[in-house]
Amino acid sequence: MSLSGYGVKLGNDVKLPGSARLLKPDEACEILGINKPMLYQLSSRGAIRKVKLGACLRFRLYDLQEFVDL
Repeated sequence: MSLSGYGVKLGNDVKLPGSARLLKPDEACEILGINKPMLYQLSSRGAIRKVKLGACLRFRLYDLQEFVDL
C-alpha cells in the first residue's frame, strides 16, 4: 500500500505534510510567542489541542494555526 499521495513516505524517512508535523513545546512557544507555562495552561484547558506520546507532549502546526485564528 502506498501512502505517497498523502505526503507520507514509508520506511526510515517519514514525511508528513507541514501542517501535520508534531512540534516540541519549545517550537510551539516560539511560533505562538508565549512561554511554556502559558502553553501548558492553554493545552490543559483544551484551548490548544495536544498530542501525548508517552510522557512527551507535542503540538500540531495545524492546531496552533487553528488556535490563532479563533
